[in-house]
Amino acid sequence: MERLAPNETNQKFVASLQALRFLAASMVLISHLLIETRAHPLRGMIAVYDPTKIKWATGVDIFFIISGFIIYYLTKDKFGVPGFAKSFIKNRFVRVVPLYWVYLTLFIIVALVSKSSINGTDISLMRVVSSYLFLPWPRSDGTFYPVFEIGWTLNFEIMFYFVFSAALLFSKKAGLTLLSAAFIMLAMFGLLTRTSIPFLMFYTRPIIIEFLFGILIAHFYVKGIRLPALVRITMVAAGFIALTWAVAHSIQSDIHLRPFWGGIPAALIVSGVVLGPDIRGDAWYTNLIVIGGNVSYSLYLTHMFSLRLLSIIWEKLALPGGLLYFGVSFTVAMFGAYVAYRIVEQPLLALMRRGVRRKSATAAVTV
Repeated sequence: MERLAPNETNQKFVASLQALRFLAASMVLISHLLIETRAHPLRGMIAVYDPTKIKWATGVDIFFIISGFIIYYLTKDKFGVPGFAKSFIKNRFVRVVPLYWVYLTLFIIVALVSKSSINGTDISLMRVVSSYLFLPWPRSDGTFYPVFEIGWTLNFEIMFYFVFSAALLFSKKAGLTLLSAAFIMLAMFGLLTRTSIPFLMFYTRPIIIEFLFGILIAHFYVKGIRLPALVRITMVAAGFIALTWAVAHSIQSDIHLRPFWGGIPAALIVSGVVLGPDIRGDAWYTNLIVIGGNVSYSLYLTHMFSLRLLSIIWEKLALPGGLLYFGVSFTVAMFGAYVAYRIVEQPLLALMRRGVRRKSATAAVTV
């Protein structure tokens, strides 16, 4: 095991995390594509056989672990700093919330204009309001998906941000202890009781433990721990093999066991990628990796729009389904995400950040 200086500047951090973000978003896209070819009623649609048997939806678990990693890495020296918790929440809001609201609003408009029930969408007032506020609101089937279903992961993200911001009010040791204790207690309650109480059922899902996995991996990273190539390759391979094992043994349907069948394999994959030597910053593939990571959030939010639009065009043209549809859809979703990143996400993020800086400067002058 190689140990680097804890304060070493590492280009690998940027490239490896970007690669993992792109991997996670791509896995979610593949998961939804496989569902589309099986469930969407297109003429001539042939279900695509997945020989890997990987649980592709665990891209979400990789996302949660990455989130825990990045948040800890960026704030590791800010615990107990006066005013930083407020700044943290403000920055997280700017980075995550406005873009999601854009696509949530677009989804609602499309659903209302088309007068269709997209994926069983209930456009009731309370569900719309709760979706904008990142609060879980039960549907008629007992699940807690927001109006724009893919936003269920962001409900957990926002919860994590608020709890982490509270932890930042304390010293690092006290803050991380309280954060870990809170998440472990909630997860254990959910696992042991399998409660059906609304809201409590959502926030006690053991999947929240995966944020702690990310924090732990980041702790090892900051300490300078680096693993040999063979060990890292073995960890990544073991992670993907475990994901196929979960499907083969049909345990992936139990959401309360998700940290075991999804979280631990995802943690192995993330650790195997991150805890290694540096990637050269001038390598030709580094820029591609960074671009892939940059567009990952837009890919996550826009790919269902791309798939739905392509499905309509596909049916109009009476094209054959199966692998051709899968390949074209994957390409279209990637291209759509890049376009959305350039013309929506980047300008919106720049606008929001200018607004925050202007407001902060005004407040400073007033004081």
